[in-house]
Amino acid sequence: MLLFYAFLLRQAVDIPNLDDYDTILAFLNKLAAAPSISAKLSWFLASQNSEFKLLFLHGAAWLQAGLLGHIEFAVLSVLGNGFALALAYLVWKMFLPASKGVSVRPALFIPVPWLIFQLEYWDDLDWATNEFQHLAGLVFSLAAVFFLTRSGKLAFGLAVAGMVLGIASDGDGLAIIPLGLLILAVGRRWKGILTWSGFSAGCIAVYAYHYRAIPSPTGAHRTLVSMAMGFKPIYVLACMGGAIGLFSRSVWASVLLGILLLSFFLWMLSRGYAGRNPAVYYNALFLTITMAGVAGLRGDLGVEQSMTSRYTIYSVMLLVFAWVAAAEEFFQRRKKPFLHDGLYLLAVSAAVLFSLAADLAGTYAIVKRNRMLTQAMTVYEHPTPDAPNPYPSPIYAIPGQAGSAPIVEQRERFREELAKSVSLGIYKPPRL
Repeated sequence: MLLFYAFLLRQAVDIPNLDDYDTILAFLNKLAAAPSISAKLSWFLASQNSEFKLLFLHGAAWLQAGLLGHIEFAVLSVLGNGFALALAYLVWKMFLPASKGVSVRPALFIPVPWLIFQLEYWDDLDWATNEFQHLAGLVFSLAAVFFLTRSGKLAFGLAVAGMVLGIASDGDGLAIIPLGLLILAVGRRWKGILTWSGFSAGCIAVYAYHYRAIPSPTGAHRTLVSMAMGFKPIYVLACMGGAIGLFSRSVWASVLLGILLLSFFLWMLSRGYAGRNPAVYYNALFLTITMAGVAGLRGDLGVEQSMTSRYTIYSVMLLVFAWVAAAEEFFQRRKKPFLHDGLYLLAVSAAVLFSLAADLAGTYAIVKRNRMLTQAMTVYEHPTPDAPNPYPSPIYAIPGQAGSAPIVEQRERFREELAKSVSLGIYKPPRL
């Protein structure tokens, strides 16, 4: 874990990357131009990036700009990396809740930090937008499920707060609404259903405020009907097994792992595991629902897109919950000492080797990304006669759209928003 954070801290750069221009700079530019506090709040609630409203990210950027007088992308990145630690802590709280052994719980937990503190999901690390969307959204949503499975008014209040923050972080958090109703209905908590429904309605109302229907990246407008008609189960399975994409770029390898994970959780359901540790089981269900939503929104880009780094965190967390379930059901009651248990040692070794391989691949990807960002910003700050209007950030075009009008417009918009934020004092590019 220390090496994980030391590397990310060293690699953090104060340069916006891709979506940062829209989600942070453009948001703050328009916020600064708003004539009144009511206009600022209206823009805060209405601002939208693609299909989602990133209220938590915008709130963090607004707060930082207010405190420092400008935005620091490196600071936001460092803070966002902390959500990985929060994920590990949440899993620890869910893990072996009834264990009485002093050494059993820490020993069986060993594979979890190796799976979480690794760089396979590098696209969600050292990148403010993705951290405050995907990682934060995961933390708050998983926390909401965890607290919903606990009793007491405080736990329920924390669950509601988790739902609100999860939705504010990422549109995927909307899946917590029906899942929460299911958990409350199973527990026959009828008063809780009324309260949950009320807060859910408020979240939906905020999301609906000045909401704009956005075409998908391929140009097709994605409605609920079109998403349902174009739903691709293979995309969901590939996303569920995306963690194996580190070792094989074959879609079918990811699909196979997805099938194995889905089959495992269905088998655990038949064994009654959902009643023994509902927090773990319902969170695995939330991840599956989330990946189904991703399939609906991104399925028209091709199945390979489900294996991109920004989505592998969902597959990694499924692997984590699969290990948690296996440890609770099969390993904690084994009579062999752990150092003499072949299956346990195999599981730990697999987690360690996976983490080391992911770190090698992720290190290369993050260093390469930072080099490209630095080179682009350097050229932007020092234009030449051959390139009098260079772009400040590299753009990874959608397959088949390189050089297309939308990509050119995006490049121009990035340059415009950067120049505006510099003139307003919102962002101070590093001198390169």
